[in-house]
Amino acid sequence: MSLAGMSLGVMAGAHFVPESSATADTTAPPPPPSTWCGQLGTCPPATSTPVTTGQTTTAPPPPQPPGHVTGLGVTPVAHQGMYLSWTLPTGSPKVAAVIVRRAAKGNCATSPTAGRAIGSDVVRSHQLDTTAANGVAYCYSVFTESAKGKYSAAVTTTAEHGFLAPYSVSDLKSQLAVGKVTLSWSIPAGATGILVVRSAAGGACPATPKAGTQVGPQTRRSSQVDTAVKGGDRYCYSVFALGKGGTRSPAVQASGITVPLPPPRKAPPSKPAPSSSLLNSTLVRVVGAVVAGVITFALVLLLGLRLLPGGRGGAPAAAQPYAVGNGRMRAASIEPAALVIPALMVVLAVGLAVVAAFLLL
Repeated sequence: MSLAGMSLGVMAGAHFVPESSATADTTAPPPPPSTWCGQLGTCPPATSTPVTTGQTTTAPPPPQPPGHVTGLGVTPVAHQGMYLSWTLPTGSPKVAAVIVRRAAKGNCATSPTAGRAIGSDVVRSHQLDTTAANGVAYCYSVFTESAKGKYSAAVTTTAEHGFLAPYSVSDLKSQLAVGKVTLSWSIPAGATGILVVRSAAGGACPATPKAGTQVGPQTRRSSQVDTAVKGGDRYCYSVFALGKGGTRSPAVQASGITVPLPPPRKAPPSKPAPSSSLLNSTLVRVVGAVVAGVITFALVLLLGLRLLPGGRGGAPAAAQPYAVGNGRMRAASIEPAALVIPALMVVLAVGLAVVAAFLLL
């Protein structure tokens, strides 16, 4: 056998058979490469054959429920129902739906199928229960659901009183006067009281009862007078309707109220300033009074003389006694008592003249 024939047999990977042999032995395994590749110097690189052994398959973890909501609270809304709000959880798995269930107080729903469903099962952070009855206490349970149908534990809250707030007041009006503001309104149905709150001078309208100054009592009334205001200042009033269970309606505001100022006082008429002229001096007044008294005295004296016996206005001449001497007639002497009345008249006239002169001047 030639060397060329031997090479073809090795490269073909076949088992080596001599040329003189009539049949080849195909049942015997081929010799390992180490018995022949060394002779040719063409050994292939050593390779490792993976050994198949038995392996255990690990099952995937079961789906987990999402986190529960936080900050759940409930607030009555004026004639609308109970308003619930909460904060959605973060992280994985994500929330695919939120389920709200309502039950009687003391019997909160512990599963997503217990109680009564409130709202649709969608992702949301608030819900208004419009079917809540006034004055009835409820327990609300909130669940979160994942996309694989897993539910979180229930978070519950209770509407302790269950009272719904009344409607707001209507037809709010204001009347202004000096030093006061008068407010009037229509009382809504179901209101147990009215609360009026005033802002500070120039301040914003009070959004809550504690954001301003209360005016008047919290009784059920349709008007209020505020006299604790200052003229020229600007105010804003908020009126709340109060209901059962400490509820209240949204505020109705009367803004831009400016209290009028009082009218200006009229100044008293000014007295003329004393003049320094001669006509207004004290001396002139005294002289005038004396002159008026003298004139009055003279007039009264003349009048008194007329009343004396023998005067033009006195007794008749036939009644007057006469004396004759040396062929002449002379009047009899007048008695002093006859002059009393004229003298008194003269004194009275002088006194009146002096007083009148001072009053007139």
